[in-house]
Amino acid sequence: MTYEKALAFIHSRGRFGSTLGLERVGTLLKLLGNPEKKVRCIHVAGTNGKGSTSAMFAEVFTRAGYKTGLYVSPFVEDFRERIQIDRRLIPGEDLARWVEKLAPLCEKTREITGTEVTEFELETALAFGYYAEEACDVAVMEVGLGGRFDATNVIESPLLSAICYIGLDHTAILGDTYAKIAFEKCGIIKKGRPTVSYADQRPEALEVIREECRKKESPLLLPGLSSLQITSLSPEGSDFLYKGETFHLSIPGRHIVKNALSVIEGCRYLAPEFPGIEEKLKEALAEVSFGGRFERIAPDVYIDAAHNPDCVDAVCDTIEKFFSGRKLIAVMGMLRDKDHAYCVKKIAEKADFFFAVTPDSPRAQPAEVTREEALPFVPSAEACRTLREAAEKAVAAREKAGDGVLIALGSLYYIGAMKRELLAVLEERKEEESRESH
Repeated sequence: MTYEKALAFIHSRGRFGSTLGLERVGTLLKLLGNPEKKVRCIHVAGTNGKGSTSAMFAEVFTRAGYKTGLYVSPFVEDFRERIQIDRRLIPGEDLARWVEKLAPLCEKTREITGTEVTEFELETALAFGYYAEEACDVAVMEVGLGGRFDATNVIESPLLSAICYIGLDHTAILGDTYAKIAFEKCGIIKKGRPTVSYADQRPEALEVIREECRKKESPLLLPGLSSLQITSLSPEGSDFLYKGETFHLSIPGRHIVKNALSVIEGCRYLAPEFPGIEEKLKEALAEVSFGGRFERIAPDVYIDAAHNPDCVDAVCDTIEKFFSGRKLIAVMGMLRDKDHAYCVKKIAEKADFFFAVTPDSPRAQPAEVTREEALPFVPSAEACRTLREAAEKAVAAREKAGDGVLIALGSLYYIGAMKRELLAVLEERKEEESRESH
């Protein structure tokens, strides 16, 4: 099987199953020989911050010399970003080989359970199989959706469960209150195993986390915000003091600093079992990278996968902190099952130019609808037919603005492709300027 055929097979499966539960993925993994039982895992759930938290954990363990798997979702530019070892993407031939091995097992699973293995269940089984085969010392596994019924929740006894910030997202599936959503996320907490929580949870979410840890006799590690002092914030990262120690964090944003506290506390707890990780904390945080989170792709050009209210609030906080008084050029694409009206309003209120696009997803909100939501705040807002058109118009608007800042944000289902288009247009402009100067 070729890599292209493997990807086509993965994407041909439904993202979510018709019934919730772990029966399908459990059956598939059993047919595979239960590789999940051979890998020691850090399990990461939450509404926002899972990806950066997972990347930071993986960076620490990798730099300390441990062979470290990293499973995240979705991806920005390359599907293989989802399955990594030591921050290197799974080779295409390995992914194809594993899909070829799993394809007949998916059929057997359907015969046994009566339902089709989903895309995410297949990817999760592939990740566990690959990490077990490669004899990883540890794997950092990011939850896809929720926690209790997520395919990754076949992990029986994690090294550590991490609960990132809990907000209101996927409310039709997970519940419409912070407490209900927290309960679903807390499904990854396991008896006797430690749990670390985001430092600044809403009280109603934290109450649920505390109660679930109490029921499951899980030691709760709660970072102390009173011990945190952020000394500098910039688009290049942050400097902060925590419990008397200084740190530099390469990923920008106040909220990312709070994610880092979970990593610091988690690694300090696990340090006796994994010698060297505490000593590598500072180096790892200073060097870690994670695409699509206020990622600078060119001078004054950024992308961010902000797709729900809390993410957008964080982006707005960053804009106010770093770019106050400058013209803002926004490119935005949203999914219709998100709180798009709130997200568009918050960004449009700050934007001088606004270009709406349609993400590549069956759940995409049409660009014209996004434009209509922005119009009360940016009368010149435009709906673009293609990402290329949006890139060309946004770059032109930035040039017109003089010292403008361009940010493309919204769904991860378009942000990687948008990055490519922006870089292509910027390169073309540079070549044009070079020709004109000669």
